Amino acid sequence: MPTISAARDQVLTRVQTELVKDALAASGKGGVLSKAEQDKLDRDDVLKSAAMELRRNGGKGAVVRLAPLVDAAASRVIGALDGVDKPGRGKGEISRAEARHAVASKGDAGFRIGRAFELLTGASLEAKGGASPALAAAVQRYLSEQGFAVLSSLHADEPTAWVEKKIEDTLDKWGGDGVMTQGRLKLAGQTVHVATATAWKRDTLTEIIGFFDSEGRALGRARIVRDEDSFAMQMHATDLAGQPGATLASFAGGTPPPKAWVDALKAHLKTKFDNGDDMGVDIGKSALPAALVPAYEFLERNTPDGTGLSRVDFQGKTAYVLHDYSCVSSHHVFSPDGTRLESYSG
Repeated sequence: MPTISAARDQVLTRVQTELVKDALAASGKGGVLSKAEQDKLDRDDVLKSAAMELRRNGGKGAVVRLAPLVDAAASRVIGALDGVDKPGRGKGEISRAEARHAVASKGDAGFRIGRAFELLTGASLEAKGGASPALAAAVQRYLSEQGFAVLSSLHADEPTAWVEKKIEDTLDKWGGDGVMTQGRLKLAGQTVHVATATAWKRDTLTEIIGFFDSEGRALGRARIVRDEDSFAMQMHATDLAGQPGATLASFAGGTPPPKAWVDALKAHLKTKFDNGDDMGVDIGKSALPAALVPAYEFLERNTPDGTGLSRVDFQGKTAYVLHDYSCVSSHHVFSPDGTRLESYSG
């Protein structure tokens, strides 16, 4: 199948024509865009940013006339084209991949380039059809098999700007606050992109997990909800609309150690914390009891400022401290079976 492309100069001409139409529609009489008319333009509109620059450069009382406004906006489009029209054999022709890159990464200028590409070629930038049901089923099987470990073995991922934007937009639609973790895996012989985002409520932190195909279409979804008091965690499969399904994994700790030992440990660690001393011996994740790995990996994925681990040997028993080095650091003490014993912060 031949590569679909549009000549760069034709794309620019088409965009310039639309800029003229949009500038005329936005302005009143006299070929001038007033400040009030400028304010009504969408925040990301290249005409708005161009008008703001013309006023800034023109000084107090500057008048924005349509001809220089269109030229200034077109210069932004040219800059966007420069960013995607790569050197080499195809330079001067905007391919579908380059048009997608523009839409995903170049704001309103990129959106206008993408729309011009579609009008000139008659080809849609969007993928045809939906995600593969077979691949979606493979994702569900993987979730059921892996539970909390579903994110433990991801490979480094560098999706295209188009796929990256699709993933970010989907996680945002699902209520996530920015991408926290990203990777890829192979299922049914195909690459699956995996990304997570977080959502906070008063007493819980929810990790939203999304699985996406090579076009950025959603294949599956799950969530891990951590109680902020007990650190108990529940992992559920959900449908793409967010409705919960089966419970895939749970973390709730085991039998608490004897109260007298716990009380003595708390006093011991409180003194160390207040004095700024190390709470225990630093260890790596490989030295952590299996019961605590889900809690620590959750902390790792959702603490951008860094984490750490310590082992505390005290009166013949052992405890573990999970360190969260956020701007307000916190230190969570657990028994080997995953029972949270205490937390310190500050």
